[in-house]
Amino acid sequence: MPSRLRRSNSPLTSRRKSRNGEKSSRRRAYRSSDHASTPGAPCARGCTGAHGGAAMKITKVEVFPIGMPYAKPYEQATGVTEMARRVVIKLYTDEGIVGVGEASTLLPNRTGESAQVIAVVISTLFAPLLIDENPLDIQHVMQKLRKASMDKYGFLYSKTAVDMALHDIAGKAYNVPVAALLGGIVRTSIGVSRSVPLAAPGEVAIAAEKLVKDGYKMITIKAGLDPAMDLERVKAVRAAVGDGFPIEVDANQGYRADVAVRWISKMEEYDIENIEQPCPWWDIAGMAEVSRALRCTVTADESVLCAAEAMNFVRYQAADAFTIKVAKCGGFLQSKRIAAVADAAGLSCNMGSEHPAGVGTAAMAHFWASTPEIIDSIGYGSPLERFADDIVKEPIEFKNGVVHFPSGVGLGVEVDDKKLAKHAIKITVG
Repeated sequence: MPSRLRRSNSPLTSRRKSRNGEKSSRRRAYRSSDHASTPGAPCARGCTGAHGGAAMKITKVEVFPIGMPYAKPYEQATGVTEMARRVVIKLYTDEGIVGVGEASTLLPNRTGESAQVIAVVISTLFAPLLIDENPLDIQHVMQKLRKASMDKYGFLYSKTAVDMALHDIAGKAYNVPVAALLGGIVRTSIGVSRSVPLAAPGEVAIAAEKLVKDGYKMITIKAGLDPAMDLERVKAVRAAVGDGFPIEVDANQGYRADVAVRWISKMEEYDIENIEQPCPWWDIAGMAEVSRALRCTVTADESVLCAAEAMNFVRYQAADAFTIKVAKCGGFLQSKRIAAVADAAGLSCNMGSEHPAGVGTAAMAHFWASTPEIIDSIGYGSPLERFADDIVKEPIEFKNGVVHFPSGVGLGVEVDDKKLAKHAIKITVG
């Protein structure tokens, strides 16, 4: 197994882990999640505003659905996307600080959240819960949003936008980058991988060769529709990029477990580092079967939206790594919890995206900059990789396959209101 994604020798990840049948220490009478912070509890700034007055308050929530066409339609096993639809939000405060956040999703997944749903959820369910809250009490505010659904993990994409905006406000209030609030900066740049399309092997090979020349650090081969053709794509890409260059395969839930074992074992002959989400998100047993059978790293992506699901994969030894996407996991707080589960279990984490605009891309940067569990390379560097435009005034620096940490406080980006208006889309209900 390549050292980049190798499991540690943690007993939690041992294939021969013994089970002694003792009651789990997890069964505790006291559960901290049942004791959320209360409104008005002391905060880091002493619950006073910047001028010694009352606690800062959220006064207004604005929601901006936007759409931008792909330069080329984005195709994966789960569908084709021609237009990226996202939702940008602004949280206004009585101290004049405005926080921005973004919710992005390629296609509605098991959460059911499209841009239309996200806009409605934030406008009608979340906004009333946010008004008059102290945005610096991030944990309390995010706990309060649980009232919008029966499920603790409901509306994760929608919650991401709020979580980002709250952290942006806090960074601006404390005059620090968001990464400083997430544990501190451990790196200021990271390599980027890029996927090649579901196309004929010759076309895929040409695309991969060009991406290597452009400086990308890894090639991701989309798969999951036709395993025999997927194998041919792997052969073609390996021949094009040469021995030793990192390549991985992303099946996007496209295989049954038996199919995955049969065909990915053949792909291993071409030195693939990783197979991402070979089986449907719900098939933990299938993922475990694949993980046991293969030499390469098996990564869970669509299967892991929250820390509880990450724990299930650890329990059943169903993956060697997790793909964390701030966009899908409910924001910084939930994403950090997934990274903590992985670290405790001796698993790796890579970082993907939902092809966000500049706000979401900045959020990604603050996460990888502050999270040592994230390994090189990540799956997205800039919106300008796939789109002709962005919505921020100064895009994050990305060149030669490397993305750099943005300077400035908060998220470090400023939304261009003219571009926000240019790419606005109308959301209708009914």
